[in-house]
Amino acid sequence: GEDPRGAHDAASGPRHLTFSPDGRHAYAICELDSTMAALAYDASAGMLTLLESHPMLPPGFDGHSHCADIAIHPSGRFLYGSNRGHDSITMFARDPESGRLTLLGHRSTEGKTPRNFTIAPDGRFLLVANQDSDTIVTIAIDQATDRLEETVATTPMPTPVCVRFGR
Repeated sequence: GEDPRGAHDAASGPRHLTFSPDGRHAYAICELDSTMAALAYDASAGMLTLLESHPMLPPGFDGHSHCADIAIHPSGRFLYGSNRGHDSITMFARDPESGRLTLLGHRSTEGKTPRNFTIAPDGRFLLVANQDSDTIVTIAIDQATDRLEETVATTPMPTPVCVRFGR
């Protein structure tokens, strides 16, 4: 929910925040109410202003789920968030000018409890740590649409909770 000052409801449980490549917008994944908040960022004032909030779960889903992680594609055109319980990645298209989001859909992580995920620096793959199924799943990212496509590898890994590329 939103309050009259344009702030996001504290009960939403903001968990992680990421900035757009140009630094004009930020996105917060909210764990408790399973939403994605889009925010404008005023760097001179250090101020974030809520633009909009989107549900992370599909309509009609009535199971138990909490959001976990967030990442923006290196192109800046797409944003992804993970859902523990629904066991999916939610995909959004991002308008670079307004910072607003359009829901593209949901992609199964092919495992249970996707805690963390990362995007390869070249933007070609998304790797997701499925904590409760003991796997890291590598999913191809279509280079024309940035949608998550086929699974290219499933790697057994005991209780993975974080995956990162070295820089």
